[in-house]
Amino acid sequence: MTQNSAVTLLAVTEVTTGPQRRAVWTLMSVPSQTHHAHHLRFGEVRLVNGNSSCSGRVEIFHSGQWGTVCDDAWGLVDAQVVCRQLGCGRVFSAPTNARFGQGNGPIWLDEVTCTGNESKLSECQHRGFGSHNCAHSEDAGVVYSVPSFGFLLAASSVRLVNGENRCSGRVEIFNDGQWGTVCDDSWDLNDAKVVCRQLGCGSARSALQNAAFGQGIGPIWLDDVYCFGNEPSITDCRHKGVPSFGFLLAASSVRLVNGQNRCSGRVEIFNDGQWGTVCDDSWDLNDANVVCRQLGCGSARSALQSAAFGQGSGPIWLDDVYCFGNEPSITDCRHNGLGVHDCRHNEDASIICEGKFYVRLVNGNSSCSGRVEIFHSGQWGTVCDDAWGLVDAQVVCRQLGCGRVFSAPTNARFGQGNGPIWLDEVTCTGNESKLSECQHRGFGSHNCAHSEDADSVPSFGFLLAASSVRLVNGENRCSGRVEVFNDGQWGTVCDDSWDLNDAKVVCRQLGCGSARSALQNAAFGQGSGPIWLDDVYCFGNEPSITDCRHNGLGVHNCGHNEDASIICEVGNSTAVEGEVRLVNGNSSCSGRVEIFHSGQWGTVCDDAWGLVDAQVVCRQLGCGRVFSAPTNARFGQGNGPIWLDEVTCTGNESKLSECQHRGFGSHNCAHSEDAGVVCEAVEGEVRLVNGNSSCSGRVEIFHSGQWGTVCDDAWGLVDAQVVCRQLGCVTCTGNESKLSECQHRGFGSHNCAHSEDAGVVCEGKYEHVGLVNGENHCSGRVEIFNDGQWGTVCDDSWDLNDAKVVCRQLGCGSARSALQNAAFGQGSGPIWLDDVYCFGNEPSITDCRHNGLGVHNCRHNEDASIICEGKFYAFFRKLFSFVALIYHLNITLLCSTWSQMQNTFLSVQPGINSTVFPTTPRPQNFTTTHVTANISTTTPVGNSTAVEGEVRLVNGNSSCSGRVEVFHSGQWGTVCDDAWGLVDAQVVCRQLGCGRVFSAPTNARFGQGNGPIWLDEVTCTGNESKLSECQHRGFGSHDCGHSEDAGVVCEGKYEHVGLKRVKSNFVRVCIWDNTELR
Repeated sequence: MTQNSAVTLLAVTEVTTGPQRRAVWTLMSVPSQTHHAHHLRFGEVRLVNGNSSCSGRVEIFHSGQWGTVCDDAWGLVDAQVVCRQLGCGRVFSAPTNARFGQGNGPIWLDEVTCTGNESKLSECQHRGFGSHNCAHSEDAGVVYSVPSFGFLLAASSVRLVNGENRCSGRVEIFNDGQWGTVCDDSWDLNDAKVVCRQLGCGSARSALQNAAFGQGIGPIWLDDVYCFGNEPSITDCRHKGVPSFGFLLAASSVRLVNGQNRCSGRVEIFNDGQWGTVCDDSWDLNDANVVCRQLGCGSARSALQSAAFGQGSGPIWLDDVYCFGNEPSITDCRHNGLGVHDCRHNEDASIICEGKFYVRLVNGNSSCSGRVEIFHSGQWGTVCDDAWGLVDAQVVCRQLGCGRVFSAPTNARFGQGNGPIWLDEVTCTGNESKLSECQHRGFGSHNCAHSEDADSVPSFGFLLAASSVRLVNGENRCSGRVEVFNDGQWGTVCDDSWDLNDAKVVCRQLGCGSARSALQNAAFGQGSGPIWLDDVYCFGNEPSITDCRHNGLGVHNCGHNEDASIICEVGNSTAVEGEVRLVNGNSSCSGRVEIFHSGQWGTVCDDAWGLVDAQVVCRQLGCGRVFSAPTNARFGQGNGPIWLDEVTCTGNESKLSECQHRGFGSHNCAHSEDAGVVCEAVEGEVRLVNGNSSCSGRVEIFHSGQWGTVCDDAWGLVDAQVVCRQLGCVTCTGNESKLSECQHRGFGSHNCAHSEDAGVVCEGKYEHVGLVNGENHCSGRVEIFNDGQWGTVCDDSWDLNDAKVVCRQLGCGSARSALQNAAFGQGSGPIWLDDVYCFGNEPSITDCRHNGLGVHNCRHNEDASIICEGKFYAFFRKLFSFVALIYHLNITLLCSTWSQMQNTFLSVQPGINSTVFPTTPRPQNFTTTHVTANISTTTPVGNSTAVEGEVRLVNGNSSCSGRVEVFHSGQWGTVCDDAWGLVDAQVVCRQLGCGRVFSAPTNARFGQGNGPIWLDEVTCTGNESKLSECQHRGFGSHDCGHSEDAGVVCEGKYEHVGLKRVKSNFVRVCIWDNTELR
């Protein structure tokens, strides 16, 4: 917030032309208390006097001219924001002392302090535009990472081919001297967004697959691209890697320190002339594998944290490293940027590699199973299986750190090797530390062929089958605490980052169908023994939990109070052979067809799929007649087996498995061909038609094979609540589970026309969100309403994308800050969300990925908060559009007397989610732009004096929620909650103009009032215009305490802007009456 920025306001002055007077609308530039001015290029940055557009002196555009940035407190984090804003990739250095020459003109910024999450430099904290104590000899500079190492693709290295213009077409990137394409695996709008931005083509409209603009030729450079949407270029997104692309750091630019040999120790990398460490946040075996390969040290054995090989010194170069494991160097992995971190040296990362002269196991399904090979005389060779046994194999397992031996296969079970056969007739005692210490015939001396290559399978090196994972303490075999078997014993899994994708893998591994819940905090009791896995990260399609990314077996920082648990959809006693279900539809009678066979659900291929086949499914499910038989995975692609193909039913079958088909599991299909079914409906089913969501609209009920409406005679809130419950759209207070259970005249018996059709607007299937303890309704601690009470959000992984969703949900514009550590004070009550992960385009915060409502490992000192931009400027944008409209229409503005005009000012009429303008001193030096317009209008007069029977809501998060208070005999008093309900609360909402009622809290939910309790046993019919008209015991007659004060939560008011007579020092606006000029 600064005092030197400006906003443009609207005013009207009097102009006399001959005998007539008219009003002149004026656009005024006046001082404001915010630095978001609406200039065309406000906040734009550039780099001057460097050797490219991505290095040089930092300059920022403000108030119509470019100015420099002072280097006080200037550092890598600030420079990274500039690099991001310019699309220049990662920062390399942040030069000071006018390294790129002294600028001229104003020095706009000083003492810039960025968090690193800002999208542009002007969003960082600073002293205010033009406020500084610097000279141009202190101008700040930026150099991004291309000059020193790495090669970031510029816009010229990505192109779109075969489209209608340069902003549409097949994506191609330039690498290693030639253009190549990008594979569409997991390709989505976030990926497309990055390419569009990189090419200067605005936002992405579509992300197309299957060679929509024709097939390319040449290499396919990228696959499995995964972007968050804010990366500067497509190659900065996570992907499988381009082997030749970029500048590969040599082994000399990474080293291991303080280890037993050169292949173990603390990881350090060389940058900007000095060695620095790597922070261990999210450090795992995939990251270690890259370093080991980069150093020529084979595979990674361990990824160690907490400065396992001692604390380093000097800079911490990397943090939040995320590797797939196939990158050519550690700096090619995703990370925060060189020098950008929030760590100390007690978090230095370390690794232990296999080592150049160790043995290895080849062609197995992990690094701990396969054909035995040993390195000798500069090359790898095999071991002959003569005399090979478990004792010899145990030495290999010990040497590799792979635990106890499981088997010692012979006869080239893992395929024949090539090259030399180094060892034969190996005889170990079992005490040796490495294979070469065992007795043998001598290196290269043998009488074998490669058909006799020896193999080894240590006890946890083989792929874990379902029998190596189990669920403990659950109600059935498909729910409970997750345990895996390793090294001869069962152990648990830590719940850090545990989510539904992880649970999905375990459920599939056990043949238990889909995952319903991923639970934390030892939901099924604490286990004992080792904790085998931590920081598990699954995509959901892995064959087993150990194939997911994790820290390494036995590497964790957890206690058993963090044991992970799951609940799968299918238990022993639920699904039976041949049972069918419909998935991903809008009811249990529509969706993708799945059938249960051999203990798991699978899909049905759409080859020959038609209405007759779909009718069998509808009959089997009791869903009435078939409506349609969609194909081509209309309801989304399934996973798991495809059980049926070429299904041909006669229509008389009682279940789908009785129809003719190719046999279970026999098919020539992919999940893109999954069959679907839409059945008509079931008796008594309801739906809402013509509303703006599935939870609002005209009520229709299914009866005797057709849909019909409901007459509105006696229709009220209680009836509507039953519909809401039946549709899963709200938590209701009515007792019926569905509408047809309510009392009525009988199906088809009525005296109505369709002009009396009843409707319903439910709360919806999402939770409400609010901000608490902020300066206004667009800043504060984030709280969401669930299960009847407000709760907070934990700040784990909380960032601007998450804040953006909340700001949009509240109508508060863009997010300015995503704050942690209870920045607006600690909340109380439940913590509803944790590990929230938003892309930024979700409609509500609960649509983002999270652990599940109420699942967390936080305390209230970790409550998340945000600061949004607010609606201040949105108002003026609308106002300016209005002024432009008046100008073009040239409507006549007729005025009254000057004395009437003097008390007329511009204001915003407060409502829920509105921001009232702060008072500011009268503007002094301002510029004006005159827009002549003639308007006829009147000005409403406000009245803030309470009158008998007036109500208000106190201690809520808006004027439309809180404790109910009523004005009587000159003072405010509360209402007792005896008999208080939704109908009574609706009267309050109507009286306040706050829309429909949302809930009617009791037991002083919004705090206890003081003073008199005016009303008790209030009973409203719902037709009253104000609360005092409802039946009650009489003013002041009650048997209550303030612990029973009633509350109300209404839907809220729409914000609107009006012209109102108020006493203020804001901007005067003259509105004249037309009577004097007639």
